[in-house]
Amino acid sequence: MATLSLQLSTVESIKNSQSKQIAQLVQERKTLSGLLSARTESLHRDKAKLSADIQTLKKALSTNTCFDTRYPKSVIKRLHQSY
Repeated sequence: MATLSLQLSTVESIKNSQSKQIAQLVQERKTLSGLLSARTESLHRDKAKLSADIQTLKKALSTNTCFDTRYPKSVIKRLHQSY
């Protein structure tokens, strides 16, 4: 009987410890999920802003004649060279 009582208290102790660990992991998961959501929203906002900026620049440069001018092959080759 004493052995069973000792085993029962050991099992309850393990159960309590595991319950605390599970609760901690659930809380960490919620925190990380919130951080991931915030990061994803920030990424989408940044992409939208970048896209709008690109469109604005394209519109501004569309009336500029040098925007449509092709560079000579020698210039393009030079620009592709490493510094």
